[in-house]
Amino acid sequence: QLKNDFDANSIFIIDMPIGLEVNKANRSCDIEARKFLGHRRSTIFSPPCRDAINSGTYQEAKAINLKKTNKSISKQSWFLKDKILDAHNAIEQGLYLKEGHPECSFAALSGKPIENSKKTPSGIITRLLCLQEIGFNFKSALKNFPPNMEIKIDDFLDAAILCWTATRVASNSNFTFPPKNQNDTDPFDCIIYI
Repeated sequence: QLKNDFDANSIFIIDMPIGLEVNKANRSCDIEARKFLGHRRSTIFSPPCRDAINSGTYQEAKAINLKKTNKSISKQSWFLKDKILDAHNAIEQGLYLKEGHPECSFAALSGKPIENSKKTPSGIITRLLCLQEIGFNFKSALKNFPPNMEIKIDDFLDAAILCWTATRVASNSNFTFPPKNQNDTDPFDCIIYI
């Protein structure tokens, strides 16, 4: 669907694991992102390995992941299976999808990890103020939402900050975990864009 709605040069930064490890419990991008976030590192979770993501059941995926990586997987990881596979399918169809992480982007924007969760009043307002400082147009966003669209505030905040990240990628002013080799063009690399 996205391919029909956007220009071929569009850049999409999504909060979804893209590159998956074969036999490592933790991706290097997640390890670096956790270091960057410090006390907020629990917002980064490890996705299943490549073989586990194609499993039919959670129990089967846990067993495969344990065999391949010596680590089980959480239900949170497993519940993202279909979305991870959807992202992989979109990339194979030619969409420029890259992985981002909202908390890393907010930390980069504000100069440090945001203290409070995006589910608390303080965390919500802090993130809204960060977006306001970079000129995020809330009125325009409101006009573009379909009528009666339901969206959680934390999902809105995540999408808004990843728009900022996409503009940074478009202008080559972003950074990545781990640092990206300019010669590396694998669309399924384990890289988080910030």
